[in-house]
Amino acid sequence: MTQMLDALTNSQVVHALMNNQVVQFLMHNQVTDFLVANQVVVGLAAILLVGAVGLFLVARHVRYWQRQGAQMLECKELSPRASRCARWTRYLLGRFVLWYKVGPIKFVRSEEAHNFKGQAVVVSHHQTERDAVVMCAILGVRNYRYFIARNQALGLRAPLVAWTGGIPVNFDTARGPLKAIMMGVEAMEVAACTEAKSKCDSMEWFVIFPQGKLVRNNQLLRKDFNEGAIMLGKSGAKKSKLPVGYISYGIYYDRDRSHASLLHKLVLFKRWVFSPVRWVFRATRLTKLISMTPLRIVLTIADLFRFRDFFGEETYRVVVVQSAPILTTALPDNREQAMDQLFAVIKDGSEQAEAIGRGAA
Repeated sequence: MTQMLDALTNSQVVHALMNNQVVQFLMHNQVTDFLVANQVVVGLAAILLVGAVGLFLVARHVRYWQRQGAQMLECKELSPRASRCARWTRYLLGRFVLWYKVGPIKFVRSEEAHNFKGQAVVVSHHQTERDAVVMCAILGVRNYRYFIARNQALGLRAPLVAWTGGIPVNFDTARGPLKAIMMGVEAMEVAACTEAKSKCDSMEWFVIFPQGKLVRNNQLLRKDFNEGAIMLGKSGAKKSKLPVGYISYGIYYDRDRSHASLLHKLVLFKRWVFSPVRWVFRATRLTKLISMTPLRIVLTIADLFRFRDFFGEETYRVVVVQSAPILTTALPDNREQAMDQLFAVIKDGSEQAEAIGRGAA
């Protein structure tokens, strides 16, 4: 009997210990789950806080550049210089659009222009919307501003133009171009003061198309070239007391289909074999698109987004010839005579680019 009581007591003790362990195990799991839940909540709260702060900063940045764009359009104030981020964005976007919408580029560089130390006025003939893309790709991340027609910088484009260093030109008023030139002169003076105070290269270049309009047949006539570029360079040199040079770029767009790149030829062949309507229909069928090979996917997307088609015209490559810089002191004081010499340089560069483009295999 005593043995039975001892056994029973031992079993009760064991059972109680097991229950205690179970309770402890359950309590440990609950505590662990609670801690994990707390960590998840804290993590989500941190993510939401960081996201809110990021959205606030982005909204504040966007609002700032919206105000700068509005002031820029009213010619009240010169927009700040393009930041490093803006310059890299401008350059990378230009390189991508150049590859996708224009074609391979052959750049004949002038060592004198490449090594030029000072502020410069970049001039070129203006034959197509591609010219701006070519300039973005060639000038790279250099500090430069550009002149743009005011009607091309309205709406959502105004903050972007202000952010990337644009100066709008209002051709609807008689004094609009003069105001834009004076803003450019002010920018030269500010850059000169910055250069004197800092050790970094803060020289600015200015991109301007003296024709002030598109001449699609590229017939270069002296009467179409305005003297605004001469006024900008000479007035800027006096204000900044730094050397200012004129650097000309001659541009030729190759429209010979036999010079198309291999990828472009594949896109053209596919476009010729299959009608665009059929490919639009097939591209909307996602299951069919997924089943395509990678090459067919690339060709289909390229065809849908009109590879190398820019404003309804296809080009197959571009040739750019850079001229040696001409200092403002080397040109006559008379603006018309100075523009005559600069026009001759621009025309010569255009003819050289065309000769290289037509003679290239």
